[in-house]
This record gives sequence, C-alpha cells and structure tokens, in this order.
Amino acid sequence: MDRTKGLTWILGMVSGACGLISLICFFFGGGSYSLMAAIADGAICYLSQREADRERQIMVAVFVGLALAEVMAFLAGSSFTMVIIIGLLIKLIGFAGILIYLGKVSYDKKKPIIGGGIVVVYAIADIIISAVSPEAVGGSDPMSIIRTILSIMPVIIITIMIALDIVKLD
Repeated sequence: MDRTKGLTWILGMVSGACGLISLICFFFGGGSYSLMAAIADGAICYLSQREADRERQIMVAVFVGLALAEVMAFLAGSSFTMVIIIGLLIKLIGFAGILIYLGKVSYDKKKPIIGGGIVVVYAIADIIISAVSPEAVGGSDPMSIIRTILSIMPVIIITIMIALDIVKLD
C-alpha cells in the first residue's frame, strides 16, 4: 500500500471513524453484520497507517469475511423472497470483482472498480426500496439505513484505493 499519498491517511481515518460507528451500531441492535463491517473498517484503517507483512492477505480476508457475513445474514433471515436472493447474488458478484483483483487472479483494475460500483448501486437501491416499501426488504428505520451505508464503506474505500493506485500489486 502506498502510504506516501495524503489520501491514504484520509481514507484510513474515514474508515476508522466508520468502524467506530459500526461498532456502536452493533451494540445498539445493528446486527452481527455491523460487527463485521467494524472489523473490516478497523483493518483498513490499520493498514493505511502502518505497514504490515501481509497486507494483501489481510484485505482478502476482510472481503471474504464481508461476503461470508452477507451469506450468514441471508441464511439467518426469515424471508427468502426473490428480491433478497437476487440482492445477495448481486453483492457477492461485487465482492468477487474486488477479490479477483486482491487475490492476484487478474491484474485488470476495471474488475474491482466495477465490483465496488455494483455493491454501492445495490446499497442505494436497497435504501430506496426499503423507504418505498418497508415490508419488501426489512424496513426503513434509521438503524437499517445507517447499517446499510456503513456496510458499504469498506467496499467504497478499497475501491477508491485500487482506482487511485494506493493498493499496488506486488
């Protein structure tokens, strides 16, 4: 990770702040996904500030953890509507685009950028759908909206870092 750019420090601090808010949300009923988002944000914050031996492996573990948390949240749900199933698949495709790049399967920067964009667009659609039709997705309470926004922050931050060449391939 290129720590010479000032943007790395700023993105790390934003990630740390989002991690702290996610942790607070976890303790006030935000669900276990808030805890995973807090761990992911904390790891990104740490990596943006300090050099680690296996930065890429830590980032891969973060995104695998986020993908597994999505699957576990899906399986723990009581409703398996087509909207929820398609939403899970869309998010997993987005995570896969980032993991393909971080796992050195592909060196094409377009895949993680598209993957991050997919996750962000789905999160925005999720917020809009829940605001229009509360019974369709899970409600439009403020905690749900905050949790949705905080859950995509690790994806947004890593996508920005990849797009700006802060995360470099070895």
